[in-house]
Amino acid sequence: MGRRRCSVCSTFFSRVEPEEAEAMNLRDQVDVGRSPEVVWRFLEDPNNLPAWNPNVQRVGPITWGAPAKGFRYRATYVLRGNANEMDAEIDEYQPPVRLAVRVSGGKMPKGAFAREVYDLTPIPGGTRLVQTIELGRSGIPLVFRALMWFIQRFGKPTGKTFLATFKELVEEGGAPDRQV
Repeated sequence: MGRRRCSVCSTFFSRVEPEEAEAMNLRDQVDVGRSPEVVWRFLEDPNNLPAWNPNVQRVGPITWGAPAKGFRYRATYVLRGNANEMDAEIDEYQPPVRLAVRVSGGKMPKGAFAREVYDLTPIPGGTRLVQTIELGRSGIPLVFRALMWFIQRFGKPTGKTFLATFKELVEEGGAPDRQV
């Protein structure tokens, strides 16, 4: 199955899974020709987000110190020309196996959130990185989530995925220098 672009958040995904009426997960994966430890070091640093996710314009810490469970940062997402400042908190931190970030605030309804989960698995010659975005409590109305599922399922693949950019950066040795 080819990759498709999410019409709401402009992210590319290979698969959308409506697991329950309230839950919806978008998934993508990429095989990176580097060890899980190298992939992890790049992934865990939120300052690298703007280098591989073109929707992220800026990242800044809310809490100080090294990334760990409970570490918080603020990211400015630009979706369809509109800037949206979101708060993010690392809620699972298992180096170099799993990283999960809960994203909330901005223009999301009160109490709503999305969750980005990254699972790393060693494979011959590198690491399989699986990204799952959980939208069940994101505040996106069910009708739009159903539309996203339909587009992901039956739409035509377009463009380069964010994870493909991530892979290139990690395999080339990291993010370009940028002011954050």
